[in-house]
Amino acid sequence: MVHIAPRYRKGLEPLIATIILIAITLVIAIAVVAWILGVFGGTVGDKEELQVFPNTSLTFQNTNWNLSMTVRNIGSVSAQIIGITVGNVTCSLSQSPFPIGSGEIKLVQAACSGNFAPGVSYTIRILTAAGNEFYGYVVAG
Repeated sequence: MVHIAPRYRKGLEPLIATIILIAITLVIAIAVVAWILGVFGGTVGDKEELQVFPNTSLTFQNTNWNLSMTVRNIGSVSAQIIGITVGNVTCSLSQSPFPIGSGEIKLVQAACSGNFAPGVSYTIRILTAAGNEFYGYVVAG
């Protein structure tokens, strides 16, 4: 009779292999997340954001309505205003494009050749060169 020696299995090797595979997977996942945040992290914060102050006025002088508004750029990049509408009326900027640096506060003036009713509130839409729109309100006076 032939006697076969028993084979001893090492139960620790598959456990260690599993732990190593999980560790490698976690390292790769963390690296991918860090790469994504590194790529998109720089561009997510770079935005323009304009804030219209409540002292905005729309007054009639001679033949036009004149819009005067104080605007602050609270974004992290400079903005260029290329268009303004009040209600459905397109207004002409005193300077176009009108630049506003990051953190700057500027007085923006525009001439509007439309019909506005005194005492009525109108929505102001500001269009920037980057294609963003910002809104404010004015009461015609």
